[in-house]
Amino acid sequence: MEQGENALPIWEYKVVHLNIKNTETPSAEAASSATKGTFSPEFIKQEFPDIYSTENTSDHPARQLQEALNRLGKEGWELIEISQIGSLTMMFLKRMKSESNDNSE
Repeated sequence: MEQGENALPIWEYKVVHLNIKNTETPSAEAASSATKGTFSPEFIKQEFPDIYSTENTSDHPARQLQEALNRLGKEGWELIEISQIGSLTMMFLKRMKSESNDNSE
């Protein structure tokens, strides 16, 4: 379906939950302790590097959010609002719907 000169814009939206209450750095040692030593901290770091990477431990939550928003911005998403819904903090983003982003999320 083509949009003519008088056609209304078609938007698509993305809603992202922000878990800002827990800003502690993930600890492989704590995760190992929670499993009563079933998995060593070394194993946990090796198997889940994105979560327990020592490279990410100094990133402030504001820097992490900035990087996430910049990635979304490169995909054409625009942050339109951050709202508290019950106990959840949600980000609402929108972008113009086009054929090139019909199948992406």
